[in-house]
Amino acid sequence: MTLLQKDPVGGNPEGDPKPNPNPQDWKTVLPEDIRGEKAFDSIKDVGSLGKSYLEMVKYQGRSVSIPADDARDEEVDKVYRKLGKPESPDKYDSTAPKTMPQDLPLDDERIARFRDKAHKLHLTAKQARGLFEMVIEDDAAKHGLTQKTMEDSEKALKEEWGPSADVNFAYVENFSKAIFSEASMKKLTLSGLANDPDIARDLSRAGRKFLAEDETIFGDGAITQESAQGQIDKILNDPKHPYHQGDKDALTKMARLFAILHPKRPA
Repeated sequence: MTLLQKDPVGGNPEGDPKPNPNPQDWKTVLPEDIRGEKAFDSIKDVGSLGKSYLEMVKYQGRSVSIPADDARDEEVDKVYRKLGKPESPDKYDSTAPKTMPQDLPLDDERIARFRDKAHKLHLTAKQARGLFEMVIEDDAAKHGLTQKTMEDSEKALKEEWGPSADVNFAYVENFSKAIFSEASMKKLTLSGLANDPDIARDLSRAGRKFLAEDETIFGDGAITQESAQGQIDKILNDPKHPYHQGDKDALTKMARLFAILHPKRPA
């Protein structure tokens, strides 16, 4: 019989290994003390054992172990970094959403505090972005209400003050700039007090009183009615003056000059 001839009994080429009649015999290669473990019951042969081990190694590479309560900060941070926490607070995305109103300013200081807090709480980049957009949406809603309140307040005061409205609003704005810091003005605006008609009336009265007693509070020194008239004429006769382009500061200054020229008591 040659090597290529088949075994008349077994049907295999002579020299081929005989098939294992009992697949469970692969466990004989294992140490005796673990052969009976149930974890091996679903394993049919050594090849299946190898595949199972390989899948376990791959899974371990993707898995995350929950740190113990007494784990070091470095260990905890490593876990959350694996889940998606940025390396540092400035890596969080805090760009303005496309739906944010253009007249709603972003507070850089507030954004920095948000980033720092998100990083301390181990938020992932996706989680922090979701919270950031929610905060902006809430701010936009409040901003819309504030804008409407301001418009309603301004409309009511214009009706109340009549022809003196522009003069009184000039007193409100200039006096506010003179006594309130930028931080205080932000608080007044966020609280809605800056748009309160009663506050506006008080600021207008206070502004008129201080202007009458000490014009230097507005930064221009004492201005007589004659001087005010001269400045008004100069502005009106200069077509290139910012006043004619609607510049806010120029409009405010013109209103103040008219207030000096026609010092009427507010209603």
